[in-house]
Amino acid sequence: SAGTTIFTLDNIYIGNRDGSRYDVSDYADLGAAVTAIASNNAILEIRSSTTVGTNTTIPSNITVEVSRAGKFVKSGATLSLQGNFIAHDGLVFDGFTTNDVTLNPLYVKKINPALWGFATTASAANNVTYLTAACNAGIQDIVVPSGDFSINAFTIDKSVNINGVISKDTNSAKETILTYAGTSKAITVSGTVSVHLKDFQIMCTDDTGKGIDIDGNVDDLKIERLWIENDGTPGSSQYAVRFNANGSLGDMENPIIRECKFKNNYYGILHTGVSGTSRVIKPVID
Repeated sequence: SAGTTIFTLDNIYIGNRDGSRYDVSDYADLGAAVTAIASNNAILEIRSSTTVGTNTTIPSNITVEVSRAGKFVKSGATLSLQGNFIAHDGLVFDGFTTNDVTLNPLYVKKINPALWGFATTASAANNVTYLTAACNAGIQDIVVPSGDFSINAFTIDKSVNINGVISKDTNSAKETILTYAGTSKAITVSGTVSVHLKDFQIMCTDDTGKGIDIDGNVDDLKIERLWIENDGTPGSSQYAVRFNANGSLGDMENPIIRECKFKNNYYGILHTGVSGTSRVIKPVID
């Protein structure tokens, strides 16, 4: 109480100690609200549609809290949230696409692609855009809710964990299902990345639709409790999981495929390569 410093701690956030809460609607725009808060530890409330008209960075001293009626609306700009982020699981980043939003993994541990609009009612093309945006936001853990989601071919080129929902209930609405109607690969893993895929179903509705293609120099691969199914008569090029040496696949130590179910696939786990290409794959298959 005498104003004497007892000790100093760096980079410690202990909530909103001074009770400062700012409502973005009290200011001319989002940038004006951030300027008003300056370096104070505070909560910025987003209670309604808030336009992001210029590239905006909200610094780490500001916790962004988005209510059920709130969202950010893109108007030709990007958004970077460097502090804590609290929001509902509905649409929060309206109109933002694959590289428009970044979050800070020091504060945000997992995200739901529904924040961008991923939904059972969205088109396959839009769902891939929203899922890609979630993967590109800088957060490792992506949590996909239960439901049957249409997707187009989707490439993972970031280190992410994509986790769905597997239920013992016979109601498919309680499962995460990615329904792919295309003739290529539902999911391609590419680049020098660490990727964990867990607890969801890939349903290929075209006879030539494939499951997961691994053609990157993947450092750490885990495929756990996935159900990969072709619901027709699969063609001879169809597979559930392929290690593809025709791409940039490198030698792989201990990629893990565990507790998966492959149904009606022409190949289950396939390793292919061009003539003269040698790739050593030492998988753990359980």
